Amino acid sequence: MLFGEAECFPEGNIHGKGNLDRLIGFDAQTDTPGTGILRECYVSDGRNMKSFDRHFFLTLVMHKKRKSLWKIQDNLLNLFCSIRKTDKTFTVNIKELYDLKGKVALVTGGARHLGFDAACALAEAGCDLIITSRKLENAVQSAEKLHNLHGGDVLPLSLDVCVYDQVAQVFKAAGQWKGHLDIVVNNAGGNVGISPANLFERDPDDMAQMIMTNLTGALYCCREAGGIMAKQGYGKIINIASIAGMVGRDRRMYMRSNLKGQPVDYAAAKAGVIGMTRDLAGFLSPMGVYVNAISPGGFGPRELPPGFHKDYCDRTPLGRMGTDGKDLKGAILFLASVASDYITGHNLVIDGGFTIWK
Repeated sequence: MLFGEAECFPEGNIHGKGNLDRLIGFDAQTDTPGTGILRECYVSDGRNMKSFDRHFFLTLVMHKKRKSLWKIQDNLLNLFCSIRKTDKTFTVNIKELYDLKGKVALVTGGARHLGFDAACALAEAGCDLIITSRKLENAVQSAEKLHNLHGGDVLPLSLDVCVYDQVAQVFKAAGQWKGHLDIVVNNAGGNVGISPANLFERDPDDMAQMIMTNLTGALYCCREAGGIMAKQGYGKIINIASIAGMVGRDRRMYMRSNLKGQPVDYAAAKAGVIGMTRDLAGFLSPMGVYVNAISPGGFGPRELPPGFHKDYCDRTPLGRMGTDGKDLKGAILFLASVASDYITGHNLVIDGGFTIWK
């Protein structure tokens, strides 16, 4: 909701445009709300063009000299907005919807596969990045590659999401690095344990570690990220779940290719991530923090046997597995950007239709 009145136009030095979905203020003379429609916002810090969003807007007061001009001020920027009461719609340039310049994103497990794809999408859209991996050398190598490919600052950190103290330290460092943390992708996880996948042969310790790695670790990260973002009044959390949390597996597909298969505890963990996402969205969204999940299907072929790859593709309406370097990127960018600002608590399935074909 935007409060204001009369037609007005931006004043001062204008260096660039940004977009904003909500302003709240009061008439300077009557202390009562007015009404108006946001048309466009302009940002100037006297030097550089910057995009912006709600976490910048700490104080909003009516400009005392001219009722037609809102002045939004914090310790970083003076922002001038043009308001036209007669406008009936608020339009945004499509490129601006997906522009992440000035944002800071953290990707856990960002050194390879889908985590690296997520990091690439965010970096290419303009984010500065924090990349974590259990092994620091892997995070450093990926950080160098990301910087060389897309530019921007990349901070590599070591993190085992199963250790809460490490999670707390990493997120504290992340919040202090640039002074804000806007996007978190909880990607760390995967298959755990060397015991058989068959439920009746599975080592209970491997079961517990699977839940810890894929669910509890994500919950730890959401706790720390959510705390930072709630104080800012803005943030986007994206949890990587799986279609394993949505459908039962036909183990015959694995047995035909002599593969270990999917443990039941992996499905339990990923179903937990989906449920956690919905409830976290209910808790954090009123604070300005969006929480969504992505459930990928199988990506390959990677090192999969040709027979399993063919079986999987035959069970998928689009006739193929997901492609690394391509099929996850658009979903990550969408949920990280203002393009998804009316979406929270959603599980976006990226599976080529696997879960709809019976």
